[in-house]
Amino acid sequence: MVTDSSWFSRKQTKQVHDYVRRKTSRRLELYMLKCLFSAILLYRVCRCCRRIYVKLFHTIFHALAIPCIVVGFIAVLDSHNLNAAGAIPNFYSLHSWMGLVTMGLFAIQVLKVACTGNH
Repeated sequence: MVTDSSWFSRKQTKQVHDYVRRKTSRRLELYMLKCLFSAILLYRVCRCCRRIYVKLFHTIFHALAIPCIVVGFIAVLDSHNLNAAGAIPNFYSLHSWMGLVTMGLFAIQVLKVACTGNH
């Protein structure tokens, strides 16, 4: 049986995993934005359909964004903590804090709609 260590050194394997994590987090950010923008546009543009169907698809697109947010957040934290060159501090830039604030505001919005049932 051939093990991974015979094909790659541990350092090369870690570099491959870091590369995959970075690409995964970027791709999930784009999917999240696509889902959120599609939900917003669908709610405003599709006036030809019945309102209940528009609201249903609007909710589905927002719900599809939630797993992208969670998995992307975990991938970013893993890529910082498991970096080959040493751990990168989490939330060291304004971009990181803006992402955290955005996720928090989205969570508050979801909780508000879940509790009250209104927009």
